[in-house]
Amino acid sequence: MSGCRERSASAWPSRRRGPISSGSMTSPPTATPGWPFRPCTVDRGGSCCRRPSVTRLILPASACGNPQTIDGRCAWPSMFPESLCMVSAPDRAFDGSNPMSPCHGCHAGCCRAFAVPVTGADIVRMEQSLRQDFWEFVCRWEDRDGAISAGVVPQFLFADEPGTPFVICLLHEPSATFPRTTKCRFLREEPPTPTSPLGRAYCGVYESRPSACRVFPTKLSASGSLAVLHDVPTHGRANDASPAFQLCPRPWTPSDAEPVAAVQDLIVLQFELQFFRQVAALWNRAPGAWTDFPEFLRLVYNQRVQPAPSHADGDASAMRSVIPFPQPADDDQTDSLAA
Repeated sequence: MSGCRERSASAWPSRRRGPISSGSMTSPPTATPGWPFRPCTVDRGGSCCRRPSVTRLILPASACGNPQTIDGRCAWPSMFPESLCMVSAPDRAFDGSNPMSPCHGCHAGCCRAFAVPVTGADIVRMEQSLRQDFWEFVCRWEDRDGAISAGVVPQFLFADEPGTPFVICLLHEPSATFPRTTKCRFLREEPPTPTSPLGRAYCGVYESRPSACRVFPTKLSASGSLAVLHDVPTHGRANDASPAFQLCPRPWTPSDAEPVAAVQDLIVLQFELQFFRQVAALWNRAPGAWTDFPEFLRLVYNQRVQPAPSHADGDASAMRSVIPFPQPADDDQTDSLAA
């Protein structure tokens, strides 16, 4: 019996290629009550994080989630609410530096309870800023029932797992504070103390964190001009009472979010999700192997800046050869606003 097949980040050389780990992940039919994030489940013998490996560190079956499994499966909520453009923490909060923030002194249950989808832009930016390879922090999560994608995040198909849809997410690794559970690859833990019985934790790559970790718990308003807070439940796993998955120690208020950055981050995420869905559509026309995916992403994103066109139609022709960029939903409205 085995769980997720993982390796420590230090063991991953650049551009590693190798066999794909096996296993499967399935998702339940219902959402987490009272919360827009949807759950999914992982078979005890399955592999939620699938990427090439040569030498594997075999984790316990609970590595994909709850050691208190239900029907032999462990729960994995998605970090994305059902409506578009929602994800992680306002800029001044998640590193715990603001003593008034809900994140200050928190053990970071959200970084343990949720699968965190990433866009291609997140991946490229984090590779560059962290000087880490794709395989050190990215994995694919099986999403047959759309529990992780939730109609927001694109699903990808791969030749080595034909017919199985996946969502691209941040990698998890074992937690030292809460044995037999996992946490985000980048979460830094401090041991429990009498004043912090669950310990404290902070993001080790705060300045480079993905968009999903910049806007939680907000989403765009219907007009697209305001950030709206979601109510955060007390617990991130409906079927697991472990204190590891307790969420924010107090409700969020508008003053906890940066009034400018909160909206800007949501707008950027909206654009990048739309672009990433087009990337997925292009890839899924003729799916390649999972080992080929990082190079495909680099090829697409490295061509997002084009030279000045030599004639009127040059720009459009150049972009058609790469991937179509998202266009405003209502050109007439955009023109009227510009006027």
